[in-house]
Amino acid sequence: MALKGPKYFQQHGVANRLEKRALLIAVNLVAGLSIFFFGVMGGVNTTRNYANLMGFGHYDQASKLVQVDKPLLQGGIVRSRG
Repeated sequence: MALKGPKYFQQHGVANRLEKRALLIAVNLVAGLSIFFFGVMGGVNTTRNYANLMGFGHYDQASKLVQVDKPLLQGGIVRSRG
C-alpha cells in the first residue's frame, strides 16, 4: 500500500466529514480513549512481571513495590532487546 500525502488527508480527513457537534464529539471521544489507555498503562507499569519483562525495574520484596531502575524505559511499550 502506498503512503498517502497531506493532500489526501486534507480532502478525506475527519474535519471534512464531520462538522460542529459531531466533530466535537469525535475529538472528545478520541481524547477520552487516550486518557483511558494512559491510565491502563499506568496500572500495568506497577506490576512486577511487566517491570521485569520490559527491563525497566524489579520487584522489591521488602517494600512490596516495583522499583524503577531505568526510568527512560518505563514510558514506552516497545521492549528493549539490549
